Amino acid sequence: MKRWPLIVGVVALLLIVLGAGGAALYFVIYGPPSLSVGGVIVGEDPLERAVDRWRMGEFKGYGRIFHNPGRFEEVLFLNFLRGNLTLSCDLSEGYLKCDGFAPIRVKRRGSRYEIVSSLIYLTDSSSSLGRRRKRLADWVSKLKNMPYYDALEVCVGQMRDRTEADSLYLERKAYERDTLVLSKLAGRPLNARFYELFVDRMVDGHVCLTYSEVREALERFGRYVKAPEVKGKLSLHLERKRRELKEVSEKLEKTLESGHDPLALAFYKRGLQAYSEGDLESARMFFRKALKIEPDFEQAKRSLEKVETLMEQQ
Repeated sequence: MKRWPLIVGVVALLLIVLGAGGAALYFVIYGPPSLSVGGVIVGEDPLERAVDRWRMGEFKGYGRIFHNPGRFEEVLFLNFLRGNLTLSCDLSEGYLKCDGFAPIRVKRRGSRYEIVSSLIYLTDSSSSLGRRRKRLADWVSKLKNMPYYDALEVCVGQMRDRTEADSLYLERKAYERDTLVLSKLAGRPLNARFYELFVDRMVDGHVCLTYSEVREALERFGRYVKAPEVKGKLSLHLERKRRELKEVSEKLEKTLESGHDPLALAFYKRGLQAYSEGDLESARMFFRKALKIEPDFEQAKRSLEKVETLMEQQ
């Protein structure tokens, strides 16, 4: 009779061990069970759930996922400037890897994440201007990924010869776009957070976007990032851009005028303008007229060769 308590104890111990082993095996295969508390699923990673929503274009609730949600607002800012409505990301080995972005380092802090990357910037896998899948819509990202001259080519959307005149021409086109966009934004009510990011990441370099692209990004950004409206104090930036545009234009004029026939130079300038507007036929005509007057006009020769090559490719 004294053996029964021992037998019962052994059987109970075996059941406990087997039960614990089975539970452990379940956790290994299936992970922890999901438990819904107040509509929140306990045991699921909040960032992984958010990643799925971003792929559908839903960004609400990002403030509950990040300890520093302002850093994620930079991601939204850049993503909308690129014209994207959705954001495809994966969480892997402590990095948030999103299409078009350099990997973003994140660290888990309790139930939330912290973005610890010092800079969030865009990337582009292709090296040819004509094959770029997305224009880099951020000057910081441009300079992070390519030399200044290459960044200017992407900004303006033209590949030019590596001469002083061509570099100045690209700069002038970039400043012309800057002044146009800033003049339209000046005095307009802007989302305060968008305005802060816009000035911080774009105005000190070049805007490199059309006004309509900036306006559409502003509207999308405001749907998810709630901030008071402010009147953008862009007048000082605009005046600085205008001064810089004037200086670059004067430098370009001096560079072009050195030693060239005035009429040939005038035709060459008109050819450059036509080329910048995509009118290759007119550009070819003006470059030919310049060379007829001044056959040794080297810049006109190179420009004519480039235009004819583009026309053959088309």
